[in-house]
Amino acid sequence: MKCSEIMQKEVVTCDETESASDCARAMGEQNIGFVPLVNARGFVIGTITDRDLVVGGLAAGKDGASPNGDLMSRDLVACSPEEDVRSCERKMSDEKKSRVLVLQGGRCYGVISLSDIARVEDLSRAGEVLRRVTQREERPIH
Repeated sequence: MKCSEIMQKEVVTCDETESASDCARAMGEQNIGFVPLVNARGFVIGTITDRDLVVGGLAAGKDGASPNGDLMSRDLVACSPEEDVRSCERKMSDEKKSRVLVLQGGRCYGVISLSDIARVEDLSRAGEVLRRVTQREERPIH
């Protein structure tokens, strides 16, 4: 199965120069917690999450006027529309990311989340992907 077959096609993006408040507002209106950030030419240059806005923004003493570019993650985890879903699952697992961008020519073509994987995979396979994505370093229990 190809990534294009399971991805969410209607993706909200924000501009890197827009304010964190604008991005948070868009997230609230669309009931989402992840937004690809684009530059003036429409190319994806990073992502921002609701957690980035809170931890990297508010908790760090920044205000809503801060540009998205100051709070974004530049580490993109992406696949192509023609790539096999199993490849996307491996990237999620390896990078410990619950969402993967689907890029075509540097532009956002879609997003695949763990819920998209759960929708198309059998429960044991989806559960294994979830376990690998959320697995943390082993810590001794005291």
